[in-house]
Amino acid sequence: MQFMVFTDKLSDGVASIDHQHARLVDIINQLYALVLKHDTAASLETVFDDLARYTEQHFEYEEKLFAANGYPKLEEHRAHHDDFRRRLADYRDRIGGRNDTILAADLLHVLKQWLTDHIATDDKEACRHLNACGIH
Repeated sequence: MQFMVFTDKLSDGVASIDHQHARLVDIINQLYALVLKHDTAASLETVFDDLARYTEQHFEYEEKLFAANGYPKLEEHRAHHDDFRRRLADYRDRIGGRNDTILAADLLHVLKQWLTDHIATDDKEACRHLNACGIH
């Protein structure tokens, strides 16, 4: 059973970004599997660290791609990424080596909501700009 599914609704029309979003959904589902099993703190930390690392790589990729193609709302988009970076860091500090499945479950809901909203609004708008630049 999956917590989140990458569907066409989450597709932004830029293959590289869609692929990265699908990977983020996969990591979220790994975290969900651990929460269901009430897994050890070390496992939670490992998946959380993978999520944070991949999220950072994804944000950097998007920001560079948007900058290289003159996306006019880059700074606003970057500010949304920065806000989410802070939120992830806060969760990481709060989990801090504990087997806190309740906190991890809360994080899952935040991740799903944020990613769905961010893709549906901010990323779709930015990707329309990329599509107009010939990037698909």
